[in-house]
Amino acid sequence: MIATFVFLTLLPAVVAAQREDREREPNDTRRDANRVSLGVVAGEISSNEDADYFKIALPEFGILYLDIEAEAAGSPLDAAIEIYRSNNVRIAAMDNTDCSYDPELVFVAPEDGTFYIKVFAADGRGGEGFSYRLHLATASVGTEEVVEEDLMNDFISQADLWPIPSIIVGLIMSDDGFPDSDFFAFEGHKGQKVVFDIFAVRNEGVSGVDPSSLDGRLTLYQWQEGEDSVVLAENLSANKADPQIIHTFQEDGPLYLEVADQWNETGTNHYYFLFVYELPQLHEVPESIFEDCV
Repeated sequence: MIATFVFLTLLPAVVAAQREDREREPNDTRRDANRVSLGVVAGEISSNEDADYFKIALPEFGILYLDIEAEAAGSPLDAAIEIYRSNNVRIAAMDNTDCSYDPELVFVAPEDGTFYIKVFAADGRGGEGFSYRLHLATASVGTEEVVEEDLMNDFISQADLWPIPSIIVGLIMSDDGFPDSDFFAFEGHKGQKVVFDIFAVRNEGVSGVDPSSLDGRLTLYQWQEGEDSVVLAENLSANKADPQIIHTFQEDGPLYLEVADQWNETGTNHYYFLFVYELPQLHEVPESIFEDCV
């Protein structure tokens, strides 16, 4: 728990993106990556094989919020983001968000160093006019209070209402051999953008804390008592990257989050920290993008 509070106190405050630069070719490989800082970088995926690389220095536990603006600006680009360590190990990736082809990603640096951002076409289509704007900003959880989950939260009907922001420590553990899930409810308002982020296997890099064995799954629901739940978004852990969901509330009211192991495994080492906090809106998003969202 001490390491957790160290993590929190090092988080920077929210900084909206201001300055705007243009990508500098060639930047098709990590070796030629453009160095960037907080702000906006305009670029183009000029061919089907094109990829743009950028690099940024981050302190240990620094939070970087990346947001691609392509579809929202009328571009045909279906963008994707990947983040790599300096040893070329991929540690984070995001394609679509729950309502848009434009990816968003919140990244927590596991150590001091330079990290590489790769922007490319998820569907392999590029060309003239396949433009994008990469927004880079910092974010903050906004609270240092860590609260333990209520153990009686195995069903959506048992979910307690939690504030935004919240930091919750929980355990996927079952005494009867059945799979375990933890449900939480969060009250939001229309237009509020919130990240739901699990910190489990990433604890491998935190001094004094053993890594969790949780292979996490996050599922976000809309639900009312007496009605079936509706899945709004889902994300699984992969390649040592814990799952996260970034969601914009489409109406006032509570949404429900399920934390589980994607293989339905449980145990005393299947613990997690759940971070829920608001993100800044870095650019305008047309209402038409949300027409098919709940």
